[in-house]
Amino acid sequence: MQLNQIRLSTDLLQALYTGTLVLPENQGPASNGKQAESEVVPISYLGRNQRKFTVLVYYPNELYLPDDSLQFLGSVLKACQLTIADVAIVNLARTPVTMAEIRQQLSPAIIIAFGGKALAEGFPAGTLLASGNAGGLRFMQGPELEVLSQPGDAAKPLKKLLWESLKHMLEM
Repeated sequence: MQLNQIRLSTDLLQALYTGTLVLPENQGPASNGKQAESEVVPISYLGRNQRKFTVLVYYPNELYLPDDSLQFLGSVLKACQLTIADVAIVNLARTPVTMAEIRQQLSPAIIIAFGGKALAEGFPAGTLLASGNAGGLRFMQGPELEVLSQPGDAAKPLKKLLWESLKHMLEM
C-alpha cells in the first residue's frame, strides 16, 4: 500500500485535528505582540480527552509527536483499553503551559510526562515510572517514548515498570 492510498476514518481525523488550523481575524494575537493577561489561550492537544488522561511530551520539530512514537503510545493505550480519543497529548515544546493551566483547561485525573523536558512547570516531583498522587491527581514521569519503544531486551524492564504503574494508576 502506498502512502497516498491510506484512508483515515472520520474518528481518527477528528482525533488528529481537534483544533482549528487558522484563527479568525478577531482572535489573532494582540497588536503589541503580547497576549493580554486576562486572555486564556486554549491548550492545543491531540486527542479528545474523553477520559481526562493527559500525556505530556516534548518534540520541538513535531506538531505533537513523531509517527513511530504515536504508534507506540497507541499500542500502550490499547493494552490499557484506551484510545487516542481518551487522552490529550500536549507537546510542551509547541505549547509551553504550567500544571495550573493544564488542570484548569483539561481537568486531568491522570497525567504522564514522557521525558525530562516534558515536565510542565509545577509538575509534582516523582520517581521514574512510579505513580504518585497529589491533590486528587494521579501522575507519573517516564523516559522518552523512543527509549521505551526500542526493540530487543534493552527496554523490557522499563516497559514492565510502565505497565505495572499504568495498571496501578488505572486501577486495572
